[in-house]
Amino acid sequence: MSSETTVLLHSIRKWLLALTFLLGVTLATIARAGYIISGYVDEIIFNLATVVGVTIAFFAAASWFFVTPSNNLKEE
Repeated sequence: MSSETTVLLHSIRKWLLALTFLLGVTLATIARAGYIISGYVDEIIFNLATVVGVTIAFFAAASWFFVTPSNNLKEE
């Protein structure tokens, strides 16, 4: 049975990963909107911001699915 502190820390980690994912998606979305609003000027800046946002979102999602341990931890 896991201690309350361990469960709380896992919960906080999952919330932070979810917020990081949303931050990445938001950055990519705002970059795309900025590119359109600017009249399709400064393409390289907005494309770079989109790539950074998508990369952040991808690694946050990958960390959520592949790195985060399950809640069924057994104390030894």
